[in-house]
Amino acid sequence: MLVQRLVSQAFRQGRRLQTARTLHLHTVERALKLMSSEHLKAFDLDEVPKAVQESYGNTNFVRGCLVEQGVQAVEVTLQGFDSHANNFVAHQQNGAILDPAIARLVQELKERDLFDSTAVLCISKFSRTPKVNPLDGRGLHSGLVLGATDPEGNEKNL
Repeated sequence: MLVQRLVSQAFRQGRRLQTARTLHLHTVERALKLMSSEHLKAFDLDEVPKAVQESYGNTNFVRGCLVEQGVQAVEVTLQGFDSHANNFVAHQQNGAILDPAIARLVQELKERDLFDSTAVLCISKFSRTPKVNPLDGRGLHSGLVLGATDPEGNEKNL
């Protein structure tokens, strides 16, 4: 396939040894297979009634919440919670997107009797200190270890 060959050549350029040790080719093959898959219908919102779309809101994050079509998992990302400045504004803006979308998703899953068979996770990758800096941001100094475990993850050392 021409596209696969071009993508692989571009990736390998200057990385021959690294490419040999990765799953690059396998990943490209799977991506190209998905690009021609019937599962792409999951992202076609023309099938979703306008009233349902409007009940969620009108953002890219919300459109991700509308994906269904038999896919096994959907990850929807909302950027902007990593606020080193203007923390309160950023969180109010993102909360105005996140809260109604998640609430509507849960409501619809219950209405359609899908809630008990669906896992809905809202995950953050890190936390912040409660201390607000002069820029209305919150953050941790780099290199600071607040907690750790042994290599097996058993012993907690604070």
